[in-house]
Amino acid sequence: FFFKQKTAYEIVDCDWSSDVCSSDLTPELYRDNSAVDPPGNGNYHLSADLADQAIRYLADHAVFRAQQPFFLQFALGAPHAPLQAPKAYIERYADTFAMGWDQVRSQRLGRQIELGVVPAGTALADRNPEVEAWTALSGDERRLYLALQAAYAGFVEHADAQIGRVLAALDRFGQRDNTLVFVMSDNGASREGGRHGAVDINGPYSGHRDPPDRQLPAIDRIGSADGPAHYPEGWATVGNTPFRRYKTFVDLGGIRSPLVVSWPRAIGERGAVRYQFAHAVDIVATILEIGRAHV
Repeated sequence: FFFKQKTAYEIVDCDWSSDVCSSDLTPELYRDNSAVDPPGNGNYHLSADLADQAIRYLADHAVFRAQQPFFLQFALGAPHAPLQAPKAYIERYADTFAMGWDQVRSQRLGRQIELGVVPAGTALADRNPEVEAWTALSGDERRLYLALQAAYAGFVEHADAQIGRVLAALDRFGQRDNTLVFVMSDNGASREGGRHGAVDINGPYSGHRDPPDRQLPAIDRIGSADGPAHYPEGWATVGNTPFRRYKTFVDLGGIRSPLVVSWPRAIGERGAVRYQFAHAVDIVATILEIGRAHV
């Protein structure tokens, strides 16, 4: 069982009161009460490291305690800002969002309806009033905003690849069939990047926001250790399709988040969508009920 929460091997310089987190490329880490230094080889990424640690834990369990239950929290910093991912992942999305956030929102809603994620006939909420129409943006704005969104998309895909590695390890160790897996998020997409987003999120977090012309000279650094980025709030409206508003708002765009559940031995359906109302507080109670039923 694993889901998005903090782990024993974790980012520790996150200020959870203000939701400001460290770099995924040069994080401060602790295991138990001892500091852990990331390798300085230039290829380090926290998401991959956390997957390595999770797989090591699963391997130990399979060797020494294979018949006992286990609990694993696999807590990625991704895709929380700063947006940082290997360049190859970011480059895959260089042209994906060129149509702009208005058309992407419409297409995404159509896909959600097709998949049954939202009911047929669901209406797309109006664009949030502080977000300009994509067609009204300047060329510089579009160029910057597309690069920032590509970094976010690459960051998400890279995180997904690490989840896949952990699931593959469960298969190798013969644990996948009877492991209850929850993959979840904690809130809707964030508007913390502001109107223009940021090549370096430390600016907005410190109350300083640069316009596109000040950021474009650093566009090639986006996603790197020198470009800890965040997307503009227009792309946050896409992330919260079809709802309105963002993280920190009580509108559905702020509080309604995905939940994916897998338990091959007990859940025979594949790709089914459940429409019952659920809250994060239900998860522990559900696990305990399942545990009692299978003792």
